[in-house]
Amino acid sequence: MVRVGAAIRLMMAASAAWLLTASIASAQSGLPPGGTFGDDDGSIHEGAIEAIYAAGITVGCTDDGDLYCPDRAVTRAEMATFLTRALDLPNTPVDAFADDAASVHHGSINAVALAGIAKGCDPPANSSFCPDDSVTRGQMAAFLVRGFDLSDPGAGDHFSDDDSIVFEADIDMLATAGITKGCNPPDNDLYCPSEAVSRAEMATFLMRALDLDPIIPPPPTTTTTTTTTTEPPDDGQGYGCHPAYVECVPNHPVDVDCAGGSGNGPVYVEGPIHVKDVDNDPYGLDHDNDGIGCED
Repeated sequence: MVRVGAAIRLMMAASAAWLLTASIASAQSGLPPGGTFGDDDGSIHEGAIEAIYAAGITVGCTDDGDLYCPDRAVTRAEMATFLTRALDLPNTPVDAFADDAASVHHGSINAVALAGIAKGCDPPANSSFCPDDSVTRGQMAAFLVRGFDLSDPGAGDHFSDDDSIVFEADIDMLATAGITKGCNPPDNDLYCPSEAVSRAEMATFLMRALDLDPIIPPPPTTTTTTTTTTEPPDDGQGYGCHPAYVECVPNHPVDVDCAGGSGNGPVYVEGPIHVKDVDNDPYGLDHDNDGIGCED
């Protein structure tokens, strides 16, 4: 399998990032409240999602492009398209795998295969790509190391949960490059190599790999809903409740008196009745102006 030169890929990525610098500032100022997608508000990865959208690396996860599906796992096919766009890989007529012909990502899968970034999912034959399988964090490290030609493992052994796995060296290179920080902040001594990579996490990994700045959209607008009650609560006698009292005192057009008192009605209520405002006691239920009527 022919591999595109690493230097050429890196030059393509750097050129694409440079050309986006001016447009990203414009995109940031022109973002609507809540940003491009309606399902990532409040996500710690929202700035990265906007950054890779502005860079042309993602168009969302729906036909109308209004959602990003940040919590959904990245598939191997989607990974191929992310990397093809991020690295501006060329198209190829070579059909690398036998199981991706029906995938919308078919062209991207062939592109990452030609570039030596993808090697298949069924070694040693590697005749299949398994396009619908989720990408683990360990596999993602290998994809990015090959795609961005990383080679420096630093001090090595950055994390305690990847010892002896096949992706350990790739993970160390990813950490040394500052593309990953771990999976258990603030300690970040774990990498969680077997966990699936979410689309939100992938946005952050790509943003760091391409040295893009996060783009923070204006906060989403909030709508205040006012509920108007057109009918007063029912007092059981057909008059509704008078708004001057906490308890339901019938809103009678003539008078209301305390049951057992000296008043002559025609409507009576049992106490205690709390008056909302002692200066507004239309039925005179609070005789001593202490805010409570019909106390006896």
